[in-house]
Amino acid sequence: MEYLSRILDHVTTTMSFKFHPLCGSLQLSHLLFADDLVLFSKGDTHSIMILLRAFATFSIATGLQMNSMKSNIYFNGVHHSVKADIIEVSGFVEVLTSLYSYWANIFIIPKGVLRRIDALCRNYLWDSSTEFLRSLPVSWEKLSVPKCEGGLGVRNSYFWNAAAVGKLVWWIHSKPDALRVRWVNHIYMPWSSYSPKSDVAWSWKSICKLKNKFPLVFNSRVWSTSPARYSVSSAYDLIKIHYPLVPWYKYT
Repeated sequence: MEYLSRILDHVTTTMSFKFHPLCGSLQLSHLLFADDLVLFSKGDTHSIMILLRAFATFSIATGLQMNSMKSNIYFNGVHHSVKADIIEVSGFVEVLTSLYSYWANIFIIPKGVLRRIDALCRNYLWDSSTEFLRSLPVSWEKLSVPKCEGGLGVRNSYFWNAAAVGKLVWWIHSKPDALRVRWVNHIYMPWSSYSPKSDVAWSWKSICKLKNKFPLVFNSRVWSTSPARYSVSSAYDLIKIHYPLVPWYKYT
């Protein structure tokens, strides 16, 4: 034990404390931002029960509760009967676009992926299946406009993705005192004229591309549309394609 104590004392005195390489002026030793939690498991009831018990143990130990209203479950390759059992025991809601919605708030999703997502939703709408070989009676672009403009109000995945990621741009623009924004401004200043270099991450480049998408609605760090604060829905309404109002939508 005495030998181990001498080793620890030596390590403590010889190692110097250092901040994160890019955060010396901000005095940050670690750079980590956490928000949502994604858990993966086998697609069977037993595995889900283990997860639920873990949640219950965590709640007892910390006093924190899982918000079931904000929790969704996504399946892949799970039989319908097993899926029904899992939904019943967990109380979660299966959402077809839940996984897409999560990633759509982080970075711009490649257009090829978005087209595939739209194709799956389109096929399910017309034929209740992921496969659809018939010609479309109405274009998907027309269906993705509000009912008052003659559509069904289905979200356009490309514009929704841009509006969701636009919230990150709005954060940088309007909340200079937030720690994550201070870090961005420290590394990528001046933000107003910043252009990403070729060697930066693709996800960061995609965020920077949206910087000039909403220039007319930024007004002294106030979102100048209604409501007077940034929301994904208001940004989506701003950038999506609009059609003339139809007189018959009130009667549908």
